[in-house]
Amino acid sequence: MKQKLLLSFFALLLLPLTMFGEGSKQLTPNRSTAGLTDPANDKVGYLAHDANFPSASGVAITSLSFLKPAGFSRNGATFSADHRLLIRVKNGERLMYGVRRAIHDQTTSNQGDLVITVRYAASSSDVAGTIARQTTLLRNQSSTRQMLLNTNQAGVIATPAQALAGPTFTQSGTTRNSGGYTPLLITNNTGADRDYWVEFTQVGEANMSDGQLFSVYDLWDFTVIDGTGTEKPGRMRSKL
Repeated sequence: MKQKLLLSFFALLLLPLTMFGEGSKQLTPNRSTAGLTDPANDKVGYLAHDANFPSASGVAITSLSFLKPAGFSRNGATFSADHRLLIRVKNGERLMYGVRRAIHDQTTSNQGDLVITVRYAASSSDVAGTIARQTTLLRNQSSTRQMLLNTNQAGVIATPAQALAGPTFTQSGTTRNSGGYTPLLITNNTGADRDYWVEFTQVGEANMSDGQLFSVYDLWDFTVIDGTGTEKPGRMRSKL
């Protein structure tokens, strides 16, 4: 069963929209050459966070605490567990994931290295969550405002074709999804089915401006694989 997922559209304005899907492979494969105003385009739905500019800027607070850790607060947007992006991973299953950070024009300053943290609640009182994996993806310092990520690292999707193929992995000695991206990987070996959530931060973000914090991803994927190597769709959801 496919679940709801909030995306922010980044074209001329940021507009919240509730969609269905697992990642950009299903929602916005980004393979069409059509312009952004053409109904045939397939690339305007970007995953976004930190779109929480001051009201005086004329841009609405749209991201709230989506993809942000517990305790987050910025320009009137405060943390809520209801804003989390959740992925259901049963005991023994694997979560494979990756992103491509895109360039935007909402700042003239550089962005930082991206930190992706995946957590789960070890108990009902574990609000902040227990870290399952935390990875720092290095920025491409030669790219515009250092917004792109280096492609020679696990967890970075280099092309739409890689996103379409999905995560490359080995199952019983056989390569699956050849031509895909090299994913970051978590195996749920906790002994229980878990709802994992994802947090996106930047190195040094405590001293960053609103424009530096704002980030968009035109390619992104969160895939759950069971013990036989079968993809399990419909595991991603968010209330926001």
